[in-house]
Amino acid sequence: MASVIDHLLDQRIPFVVLPAPNARSPREAAAVHGVDLAELIRTEVIVTRGGAVAVVIGATATFDLTSARGAVRDVTARMATVAEIRAMARDCDVDALPPLSRYLVAPVYADPSIAALEQVVFPAGRASVLVCMRRADLFLAEPVTVAALTGVAPVETAELSVVAPSRRIVLTDAELVPAHLAGPGSGGALRSA
Repeated sequence: MASVIDHLLDQRIPFVVLPAPNARSPREAAAVHGVDLAELIRTEVIVTRGGAVAVVIGATATFDLTSARGAVRDVTARMATVAEIRAMARDCDVDALPPLSRYLVAPVYADPSIAALEQVVFPAGRASVLVCMRRADLFLAEPVTVAALTGVAPVETAELSVVAPSRRIVLTDAELVPAHLAGPGSGGALRSA
């Protein structure tokens, strides 16, 4: 199986890689780069009668299996075991699955709080490597179903907490195009707002 980065390159999805070699968790990697936890997402796996399903929620959110069962319309759905997750994504750390349906070869369900974000940051198969991209690009390139997964009422975009501009990573259209796609002299860069 190709790496998550190779998969994204093959999909020609614009993204920025945020490496943190010494990080032991996606949260630690996010802290290294000053990423707001409101934009960090995580992927859990449930097993339904039809097979594995990836569910995407905020990094600080509490996953609600009852809500997920309703979303996938399977009251017997259960959390995947470590062995099932490893079989599904051999090249990924169990706690660092990306929210990529084509990569995982599984349907992906995202909580409405994720659908309301402008950009998302997620693990790229390793706890020490994060990917930052616009949520719209992610949802356009990778099939996603939006459904309540946390048991919390969906939040209107206007009600999302405002992140201090100095702590939020901002990607402009020009900066979001990776250097390998943009051509010479125009590398993709991050800047703090």
